[in-house]
Amino acid sequence: MKDDGEYAREKSEWGHRLASLVVFGCWVVAAAMWRDWNFGIRAGIFLMVPMGCIWFPQVLSSLDMNRTGDKGYIGPCHPTVLRWVGWLFLVAAPGVFTLFVRKV
Repeated sequence: MKDDGEYAREKSEWGHRLASLVVFGCWVVAAAMWRDWNFGIRAGIFLMVPMGCIWFPQVLSSLDMNRTGDKGYIGPCHPTVLRWVGWLFLVAAPGVFTLFVRKV
């Protein structure tokens, strides 16, 4: 059946990717209209980090940064948690930024 296993997971990933691309585009255009296209491009570069968390959570969650041997280290983050943190930053960070920065 087509709605189980890898097919269903890939379908969900593409839904997240498409929706995040739409939100990303809206933020970049809004930033460009707010000031100028240079500011819009800088906003787009800033938003690449949460986009990476949404598009590639499995790759980023598999990175193990504990090179010091710290005993209090919890381990890598789950991909689903990483994806939702990316969504939080993609949606909320530009909104909070516009509340505190006045238009010049």
